[in-house]
Amino acid sequence: SSRGRRPADPFSPLRDAPTTTRLLAQGTGSQDAALRTGQTVERADIAALSTALKGLTAPRLQNIYANLLDASRTHLAGVSGLS
Repeated sequence: SSRGRRPADPFSPLRDAPTTTRLLAQGTGSQDAALRTGQTVERADIAALSTALKGLTAPRLQNIYANLLDASRTHLAGVSGLS
């Protein structure tokens, strides 16, 4: 179809309850731990979005995913600059 295929949820690994529990535990205790965990999450988001973006054919979805990817890169730079 001209609209392209519907992408899989690139964030499904992060929605997994054990993963969320692990990340919350890692980020607790200090500001440095929270920043390191933020970096981990943003790197995972960047990898997932990059992979998903490669398989998209619909221009509107490509634009949305590209914007999300840019935002995750900005977030990573932000939390990396604080640590």
